[in-house]
Amino acid sequence: MLDRLKALLEHRRELHEIAQMDARDLEDVGLSRGQLLQIVATPDEVAERMARMAARHGLTAVELEEYRQDYAHLLATCAQCHSTGACTHFLADPAASADQATFCPNHEDYVVLTAQPG
Repeated sequence: MLDRLKALLEHRRELHEIAQMDARDLEDVGLSRGQLLQIVATPDEVAERMARMAARHGLTAVELEEYRQDYAHLLATCAQCHSTGACTHFLADPAASADQATFCPNHEDYVVLTAQPG
């Protein structure tokens, strides 16, 4: 229960910080207030699953964070995905390759991002 309370307080702090951001702060971050709120509201397990799938496609967490607009889109898509069972099964198989992840609604986006010059 203590962990839940800590998580709730952290979430409230994040929401407060986003609410206090002005236009310049948002511009510096490169995301809209709505995108930031959506990211904060997304469960950690969704972000972790998305990061693991991106890694399977050859994208590091640092690269994902660099593509801020893409990150927000990818995360929103992952949060609404109806293929979580297939995703979980795929990620559990260390021999599964990215080209087998066509069930993933972010698959094509990962391929495009992987092809972008670093």
